[in-house]
Amino acid sequence: EEQMKIGIQRKLVCLTIDEKDEDGNPVLLNGFETIWRDNECLGLVRSSAFGHTIGKTIAYGYVDLSKSNTGAPKITNKWQIGDRDKKYDAIFHKGAPYLKQKGE
Repeated sequence: EEQMKIGIQRKLVCLTIDEKDEDGNPVLLNGFETIWRDNECLGLVRSSAFGHTIGKTIAYGYVDLSKSNTGAPKITNKWQIGDRDKKYDAIFHKGAPYLKQKGE
């Protein structure tokens, strides 16, 4: 009952990165990189891999909704993944990134 009163505090999000590193290779993540939404750090990457089917780096992580000032995750937010003093622009996906999303 207490959990029902408090509500959801964390949400699993899926992000992809289109950018390349300095050598022109896809950005590879190791885990525990920071997840940013609208310049606010909300969580950490927990799992990542290169998606050969879609040709992009895919990252999954939990964001802390209790720290957020902008509510639930949305595609329209500006998403980034921080890795070693650099932030990479990321795309938020409501579901699996290989599925077409509404508006694409």
